[in-house]
Amino acid sequence: MLNFIIWFLASFGTAYFLFKRFKIFTRGFGVSAVFLTALIAVILHNLISAWLGIKDPIFFVIAFWAFGTGFFLLSVWLAKLLNDKIFSNKS
Repeated sequence: MLNFIIWFLASFGTAYFLFKRFKIFTRGFGVSAVFLTALIAVILHNLISAWLGIKDPIFFVIAFWAFGTGFFLLSVWLAKLLNDKIFSNKS
């Protein structure tokens, strides 16, 4: 349970930092880049584990963290997109 709380807070904090600091993460491209990072980290984790015969913790943690961050960025981006579509004053 403690591991989940730490992962949740780390992912949420990273997403908040990226969303506030870098404007690219307020668009779909930035969200896609984070999920692509998670996908690449998963592939590298599996390749290294298969080649060396040992579990690779580095790329596993990167993939886990990037997936959580991408989830939060996706939810914020979708909320912002819906807010702009529903509550816009364009007549």
